[in-house]
Amino acid sequence: MFNRHNINRLLILCAAAPVGACDAIAGPEEASNVSLSVALAQNSAAAVAARDVVQEAEGDELVLTRVALVLRDIELKRRFRDQCLDGISGDACERFSLGPTLFELPLDGSVQQVLEAQIVPDTYEELEFEIHTLSGDRQEAQAILAAHPELNGVSIRVEGTFNGEPFTFNENLSEEQEIEFSDPLVIDEDSGSTNLTLTLDVTGWFKRGNGALIDPATAGPDGANRSLVRDNIRRSIRAFEDEDRDGRDRPDSQG
Repeated sequence: MFNRHNINRLLILCAAAPVGACDAIAGPEEASNVSLSVALAQNSAAAVAARDVVQEAEGDELVLTRVALVLRDIELKRRFRDQCLDGISGDACERFSLGPTLFELPLDGSVQQVLEAQIVPDTYEELEFEIHTLSGDRQEAQAILAAHPELNGVSIRVEGTFNGEPFTFNENLSEEQEIEFSDPLVIDEDSGSTNLTLTLDVTGWFKRGNGALIDPATAGPDGANRSLVRDNIRRSIRAFEDEDRDGRDRPDSQG
């Protein structure tokens, strides 16, 4: 299951135009529908067993039964950043933003849509967002916390077992992520509906470079492996155009 928060809140930004012509906001008829989905990375999908992610190494077993993360300020950044800088905020011209959103990662290997918005035709090079520690300072956050009070003060939550013992991993990481597309995302009036998929390789989160598993209990706020797990999380995130909605990146260079 996944959660939708703030789906209807979106900004239609100015289209690409000559300098000085960016004081008009694009109308809906000029925009295309873009959806954002979430999925396990292919490495993680291979470890799916009965809707859980199961890993075994050197006699240890790690089973993930829930992975949830909170993102906000989800934005598409234009490839050409000097198009709309005359008389209007560069930020406003370059991207659209959505408020705090809860992503429940589907652990069955499926691809699930979370958000959608109307985006003006242009070429985009990055997906930007902030991994956000949830608090009640925004209306959208209050709605999430009402349904999931366990996420208060948390940006990432993982539940599961390590060698048969239940664990809960709570992380309060708050930082911006910039995910560059392998190929620029081109949206024009004829694009129709476009889907982007955000993938996370969760099989690498609690793992050392030599393949040994990390006990999540050692990756908490005072844990010896906290920095390593944080770095693993950062490296695990990708985003790409996924028209087939199968969670596979197919760069143009590969045909």
